[in-house]
Amino acid sequence: VTTASGVPATLEDHDLLPDQKATMKKKVWPYVKQVYGGGDECVLGGGRRATRRTEARIVCSPDGRLRFLVREPDFCSYVYVIYSPALCAVAHYQPQPRE
Repeated sequence: VTTASGVPATLEDHDLLPDQKATMKKKVWPYVKQVYGGGDECVLGGGRRATRRTEARIVCSPDGRLRFLVREPDFCSYVYVIYSPALCAVAHYQPQPRE
């Protein structure tokens, strides 16, 4: 995944593992992004309706273990950060020192 400027998308601070945050902040963490839209309908305040949306961010694991972080940045919208040791074998997705 790249941004509009062609730079690889990297994890945001709130996507970092809480027990590894200090170490992880020293690097940038590129990730693979998959978006799933058109999910089940959910009802928001005031009777508004929306369909659920999920974004998966798959990233190299900082400690070699399979780990997950889940958050809900907005109503009916979810982000799953999947830390996978397998992705570390792909050079493009290895963490890089922060410049």
